[in-house]
Amino acid sequence: MDWLDYWPNGLSAIAHMSHDSDRNIDSQAELALKAFSEAGVRVTWCHCHPGGYSAATVAAIAAAGHEQAFHYNAMEDTPHDRWGIDHLAFQLAWVREITGEHVISNKNHYTRWEGWAEFYEWCDALGIELDQSRGPSKQGTVGFPFGSAHPSRPMLGLDHGNALANVLELPFHTQDLGYFADESVREPILDGVVAVHGVAHFLYHGANMEDHPAVAATVARTADDARRRGMEWWTAREINTWERSRRQVSVQRRAGGSGVSLITLTSPVEVLGLGLLTVAQDEANLVAVDTKTRRRLSVSRVVRHGIDHWLTTCDVPIDGVTIRFEVGAAE
Repeated sequence: MDWLDYWPNGLSAIAHMSHDSDRNIDSQAELALKAFSEAGVRVTWCHCHPGGYSAATVAAIAAAGHEQAFHYNAMEDTPHDRWGIDHLAFQLAWVREITGEHVISNKNHYTRWEGWAEFYEWCDALGIELDQSRGPSKQGTVGFPFGSAHPSRPMLGLDHGNALANVLELPFHTQDLGYFADESVREPILDGVVAVHGVAHFLYHGANMEDHPAVAATVARTADDARRRGMEWWTAREINTWERSRRQVSVQRRAGGSGVSLITLTSPVEVLGLGLLTVAQDEANLVAVDTKTRRRLSVSRVVRHGIDHWLTTCDVPIDGVTIRFEVGAAE
């Protein structure tokens, strides 16, 4: 069986950090910027209506390399902070104006939700490509309450034929370690995500860093613990770009004769560092060669979901690539 690895270049799992701008106080944003800088993590920074930071703080967020994102507020703070596509559209236009960027990532303030899946229909209509609103919102609730660590396409209702929305849902697993949850939960979350090769998502608030100073100190420890497991820290935009590109790749295998197999990967977009996985049934060597360039490709043995695989890493250009595999060939 041939299938595509979840992440590029043999990465077993990904780490992600987001920040919500509750209260919109510049001094709290400065605390968060300092903590993220010391940890060496670029985060997805979700801006919350109404108000917003000063223009200087918004610029500082961008200058630090963070992703400008959206924190949809339906908590009735103002007439525009209500549940409904018109209010969502109003606030999204606001966040795109204050950041000067085409924001594509969102997390709902307080994880506010109504109905079944109409929110995903709104996101699709307005150009929100990735949502992060599924996660533990009550103090002490942590881990995997929505049962996943992978970006997925939510199912729409029966009136849409149970089709999948053109939106990726990326769950989060805990927030504000040292306050919302004990710091000890970090390791089982990271280990659980690595075991299924997904995304470990940790949420922070500058407001809680100010109110509870222990929170800011957990950021660097969280970053280091993930890196020790071989995880890279990606923004939501990066996860969205990779996942959508990977899902467009098709795989076709055919026999090449004399124990040789030919696998062709095609894609409408260029995909760099893609991993092709094949179940390893014995200890024989595997040689993989790009049939166009005659270049030998990197092949290694990895474990995915507890099963040994051969991992072949390659770039997939728009015109595709065909790989010649031979099992048992000499090194």
